[in-house]
Amino acid sequence: DAAKIYYEQYWKPVKCHEMELSMAVCVFDTAVNLGVGRTIGLLKNCSTPKELLARRITYYAQLVTNKPKFTKYYKGWINRVVDLRKYAEILGNEPIL
Repeated sequence: DAAKIYYEQYWKPVKCHEMELSMAVCVFDTAVNLGVGRTIGLLKNCSTPKELLARRITYYAQLVTNKPKFTKYYKGWINRVVDLRKYAEILGNEPIL
């Protein structure tokens, strides 16, 4: 059931199936973590996993600045992005299909 939910509610709406694998993984994880709408906004004029993940870090920094109660999550969010970037680098630009 989880795989179907992830595919239908996150993977398809952000069009991961049209991307290279490294970008698709980063976009998918961002959609799950930040929501589809926010992810689509972050993707505007963005073409690489590195750029998307930098925007994601900026989003988290702004969130913590605006809502200090989220500070306790910041380190975990950043660690997730760092790990995701390492994984994307391993994947390189392999096509998804």
